[in-house]
Amino acid sequence: MAKVTKLEQSKDKLTIRFAAEGESVAYVNTLRRAVMDYVPTLAVEDLEIRKNSSVLYDEIIAHRIGLLPITTEPGSYTFRVEGETGLGSELKLTLSVKGPGYVYAEELKSKDSKAKPAQPKMIIGKLLKGQEIELEATAILGRGIEHAKWAPGQIYYEYNSEVKVNNKAKELDQFITKFPPQVVDNGKISKEKIIKLELMDACEGVCPEVVDVQYNSDSLKVTVESWGQMPAKLMVKEGCKYIAEALDDFADAVKALK
Repeated sequence: MAKVTKLEQSKDKLTIRFAAEGESVAYVNTLRRAVMDYVPTLAVEDLEIRKNSSVLYDEIIAHRIGLLPITTEPGSYTFRVEGETGLGSELKLTLSVKGPGYVYAEELKSKDSKAKPAQPKMIIGKLLKGQEIELEATAILGRGIEHAKWAPGQIYYEYNSEVKVNNKAKELDQFITKFPPQVVDNGKISKEKIIKLELMDACEGVCPEVVDVQYNSDSLKVTVESWGQMPAKLMVKEGCKYIAEALDDFADAVKALK
């Protein structure tokens, strides 16, 4: 039975790291693909630029706004059906700014207080005196498999490792220059720095008598990083939900076979 243990989480909850014991690499990789490719988020799809006297072409502004991560609450919006528009399937944002100064993502005014640019200080452009930009953007739900702008973040994983350091080994003086300089402290190898800087791979095999790194094939360390659309933990929950629903659909299809 799988056991999940939280190792650390950032204050803004956009990054979380946990250990998954008793779970296969195949399942964790499936979860990684489900989160990055199939967890839906909001992103700008349509843009109407009404005024633009800046030095940036309309296409550049559209590209920058299209890639802005927008906070997304699961279930609050539905996928837009082609040819249809309306409340619940799209989010309207407006921008009207005059120079001089930088134009930040936070200046996009959203019709929904819960759905707005997740990184307020991302720069859209810079205006000189007398220049201005006025536009209306439409954000819709999408998935990362369709375009990277809808990807909620990234997940990567590695085997959990156990590090043993022996600074009394006779081989230390001979091999200390072969180790990454970041882990050397006053002529000694620092186990804490190897782990903190995640330099286990760089130290493995250099001299096992000094630094011995053993990987546990039954325990994975998983790191989840959100771009800001939703907390990292919620990304994982939504990814698990997608997998469960996909398996249910497949099971139903198999039952229908004659």
